[in-house]
Amino acid sequence: MLPSAGAHAQLRVVLLTNFVPPYRIPVFLELQRRLKQFRVLISTRMEADRPWNPEAGGIDVVVQRSFTRKTKWNQPRGFSERTYLHFPYDTIAQLIRYRPDVIISGEFGFRTLNSVFYRFLFRRTRLIVWATISEDTERYRSQLRVAVREFICRHVDAIFTNGRSGVRYLERFPISRQRLFIVPQTTDISSFSALGSHREGGQVYRMIYSGRLLPRKQLVPFVGVLRNWCLENPSRQVEMWFVGDGPEREALETISLAPNLRLQFFGSVSYAELPAIYGQCGALVIPTLADEWALVVNEGLAAGMPVLGSSYSQAVQDLVVDGENGWVYRVDHLEEVHEAVSKFLASDEPTLAAMRERARASVLHLTPAWVVDRILGVVDFTRESRES
Repeated sequence: MLPSAGAHAQLRVVLLTNFVPPYRIPVFLELQRRLKQFRVLISTRMEADRPWNPEAGGIDVVVQRSFTRKTKWNQPRGFSERTYLHFPYDTIAQLIRYRPDVIISGEFGFRTLNSVFYRFLFRRTRLIVWATISEDTERYRSQLRVAVREFICRHVDAIFTNGRSGVRYLERFPISRQRLFIVPQTTDISSFSALGSHREGGQVYRMIYSGRLLPRKQLVPFVGVLRNWCLENPSRQVEMWFVGDGPEREALETISLAPNLRLQFFGSVSYAELPAIYGQCGALVIPTLADEWALVVNEGLAAGMPVLGSSYSQAVQDLVVDGENGWVYRVDHLEEVHEAVSKFLASDEPTLAAMRERARASVLHLTPAWVVDRILGVVDFTRESRES
């Protein structure tokens, strides 16, 4: 469902979210270009554990009055991770001031509950939830959260989520399938796709991980698999780069390695520096236990890197085809990780060159304009269903 040209020029749309990460700015700017008025309400300029500068990039952003508390996200296989819950308590007042035609509210929390109550007062307003979730990220949510989600699902006009796993999760709630839509995550990938796809020398087999170094990402077990492969193949030199920082860095820096395995750590780098680093590597590694998407997969594929990816990343599920533009495994099955690593390192250079081309081609359509077309298609659906 694609929106007609100019169909949204008179709409006032407000989007509620936690903060503005740099990868969302291109999508928000495209929404702002296409709409009469577009405003983003955020709970905080930036969360404390994020490495990014709080920049709005020319978007109409309003910081709400919010209460924030630290909490733990309980994850699969016994892991937990610090996260933040935001309670923007002036949401209804902000919405009354702005009087939007359409509200797009991120997730199923306090801000969306307030948006539901606003919609009870102003029934002509359409309410859409942007749910960045997957079956794996939501596996251990509390019964209270589930109950809140059930209530919200009864009172929204539509929900869009990142991928097929998100839809499967949402189908258990009281909302019809026709009101569920898939809108993948993306960013401006032009700086990655502009890289040459050729790799030479040690770049061909060099692996890279980009992101926070967290237990959920299963980097220590992955390096353990690499070490075992190197011990089995002592004549091969293997190298892996890490871009990003986090609590697992010390464990990674002190892990016992095979003589022919080298790890290099870059720490946190600016987003603008990433393409040049990606262009020196042959495969992207994402060995996660749970990711609602993982935008690094878009970036890596656009940069011409096949992906060694865990099926617990929704981006890997939806974008990576095993043997075509990467290798897929369950990260908690180390024999599958070993098999994927072996396939990559055993591939000859012509095979990998072809995979790099297929990797890039597989995501070139995922532009901010393409994603905004889908978002505005959901907006059209809610307005047309109201009129009918």
